[in-house]
This record gives sequence, structure tokens and C-alpha cells, in this order.
Amino acid sequence: MEALAIDQGEWRNFTVKYDDLHPFHGRLTLTIFGTGDGEQKILFPGRAEIAGRTRNVSSIDLKHLVNLLLARKAWEQRIPERSPVPDESRSHLVIRYANDSTTIWEWYNDLPQNQRLVEIREFMMKVPYETISDPFVNGSRMLASASGSGWIFPLLMVAFVAFPISFWDVVRNALSPQRYLSLARPVLR
Repeated sequence: MEALAIDQGEWRNFTVKYDDLHPFHGRLTLTIFGTGDGEQKILFPGRAEIAGRTRNVSSIDLKHLVNLLLARKAWEQRIPERSPVPDESRSHLVIRYANDSTTIWEWYNDLPQNQRLVEIREFMMKVPYETISDPFVNGSRMLASASGSGWIFPLLMVAFVAFPISFWDVVRNALSPQRYLSLARPVLR
């Protein structure tokens, strides 16, 4: 990574992936490639996976990510192995360069106090994503076009009163990674 920081490495060989999976709360996966591409995947339990791709990751953002990884020594596993407590999961960070890779993890509930993986995740979430496979948004478009009959829209509004997430919040935010974290994975203290 030091070579990338001083523009002597091959960016096409570089990949960073953040992944947290919890069987009850869902999954967030963010991947940034040295080519400037990226992927986002969000999974809520019992629902279809929502996928997205980046519009573009600038070379400046890629260098910033590498410098952040170097500053945080993101290749070092610092959390010792132990048995998880109930309802606890791990967040993983995988760094790849050519044929070499390293994986580190932290307990999801400890991310805010450690401020290591969370800082990297927050930076990776700032990359602009566009939704390419969102059943909520695609379904809302379909229902909106069918609502000319006049009965579907009131029915939908009544149905969403019982849910903590409003229909329009889902449509408006298209379930971005930030929205996923605020809705699906509240930080347990």
C-alpha cells in the first residue's frame, strides 16, 4: 500500500471490502476497487438484496482511502479471539493487492469505541452510489403507475402506518448505506 500512496503501485490490483453480517439485522457490504469502481450490497432479513454500483471513485479518494488504511494500520488484527455474546457479530475488512490479502475484524458493538473500522466504513460510505437493484423503489414505481385506479395508494398508506419506516422514506432514500445503518443496525450500548 505504501507504493500506492506514492503513485508507484498498480491501482488495478487494489481492492478494499467492508462487510458486516448479522443473521437478525442484515448485512452491509461496501467494496472499492483500485480501478475506481465499487459495489454496495444491503440485505435486510427476509427481503431481497439491494445492490448498487459507484458512479466513480476519484483517484484523490482512492489515495485518501489508502492513506487512511496506512494511518490506521488496517492490516493488523488488534481484537483478541473470544466467544461472542448473544446478538453479537463481527465486521470484517479485507484488503487485497494482487495475490496478497489480509482480513481483520472487530465486534460490531465495539466499532464506535474502537473508531478504527468505523472510520474506514464511514469513508467508504461517502462514495456516491446509485441503486441498480432495489425492489422497494422498483415496486413503488410499479404501484404508482397502477394507482390510477384510485384504490392502491390509500391501501399502501394504511399498510405503511404499521411500519416504523414510512413508505416515502424508503422511496426517497433508496436504502443507501447510511440509511441501512440508521434503520437496520442500531448500535447496541
